[in-house]
Amino acid sequence: MYDGRWTIDHSGLFNVALKGLVERSKASDIKIIAIFCFLCVMADCTGGAEFVVMPPLGAIIWASMRRNPMAGMFAAYASVSGAFASNLMITSMDVVNVSFTQTAAQLVNPQYALSPAINWYFSAFSVPVLTIVAILITVKFVEPHLGKYNPAYADSATSEQELKALKSAEISVLIFAAVN
Repeated sequence: MYDGRWTIDHSGLFNVALKGLVERSKASDIKIIAIFCFLCVMADCTGGAEFVVMPPLGAIIWASMRRNPMAGMFAAYASVSGAFASNLMITSMDVVNVSFTQTAAQLVNPQYALSPAINWYFSAFSVPVLTIVAILITVKFVEPHLGKYNPAYADSATSEQELKALKSAEISVLIFAAVN
């Protein structure tokens, strides 16, 4: 029975899934950091949710790598903020920006019409640049300035029971998807 004290992730599935993903990954820490920073840069397409979702996700991923979780939060927030309106996709922000540009262009030529994709080349070029900058700043400046991290405060490694439960959850999702 629900007593009002459960958290949104009371089962621990989300935390175990992320820890298991990082622990079972053959990728080095720097590759995981690069993928995460890239996802943070691209997260602008979520319409603002990236500021809420990515920092705690970064903390969980960094803790799973036995690194300072604060660095993960800082990397996420800086990547999301620094890359605002830079994306490989046309987003709602491009539509907003083109309305200002088109109004200014129509002062010169009233017939001038623009596409929301007008800024795409700059945005697309910005994504890898901002990703690389985020990685370098996080690894070379932020983490060293946070001091030595004691991973004893982090959760222990994923247990066999948690991995078995995760596998059962994965199978359940696949069966659900196949039935529907």
